[in-house]
Amino acid sequence: YMPIISRETVDKSSSTKSSGSKNGEADSSSNKSGNSGGEKIVFSARKTALFKNGVKVGDLDEQQTLALKILNYNVKGTTLPVEKVTIGSVDNQNFLLTIIKNKAKIKLTPDKDRLLFNVTVDIFCKLSDTSNKEIDLSVAKNTPLPQEVKEAVKNKLTDDIYSLIDTSINSGCDFFNIERKLFKFHHKDYPTFKDNFLEVLLPNVTVTAHGQR
Repeated sequence: YMPIISRETVDKSSSTKSSGSKNGEADSSSNKSGNSGGEKIVFSARKTALFKNGVKVGDLDEQQTLALKILNYNVKGTTLPVEKVTIGSVDNQNFLLTIIKNKAKIKLTPDKDRLLFNVTVDIFCKLSDTSNKEIDLSVAKNTPLPQEVKEAVKNKLTDDIYSLIDTSINSGCDFFNIERKLFKFHHKDYPTFKDNFLEVLLPNVTVTAHGQR
């Protein structure tokens, strides 16, 4: 797989508040208007191209791309939006979080005619912005994450990771390196699963969201 590089124009006077902020984004330092308040060009890698045997077989969208990076890399500083959260009697509250730490573990275990694929993620976030007017970010620098927000992060990331796994199975692109893990760590079982390791995958995803420590 490889990143899809896109060229975007952004308003320098506004801040970027999307899931792709700092998610493979680079500033080209170009200023189209020639003044500090104008537009600038950025190059971002918020989507991912998938290949099998050298042939393109699909793409990962922004959410899937970020989930894959959370599983494989340190993504400290990346923003994560969580929308339509219900807290108490108030619905549709939006939150912008910043990831301060992420830990992921992937374990592959042959079990009879299936391959158990267990994914465990711990993600630590801080609150950067919110539509909830009751939270004063200027005063509460280390505002704790409401439990409902932690639950929303857990549900969102869990869904995105399951979506990743489904995409790998359906496209045939082994971006989790399952065949390599099977050959390296379960060599005696490799002949049994080498031709259908994606089809017999049985995933289980566990995500735990934390606030700042």
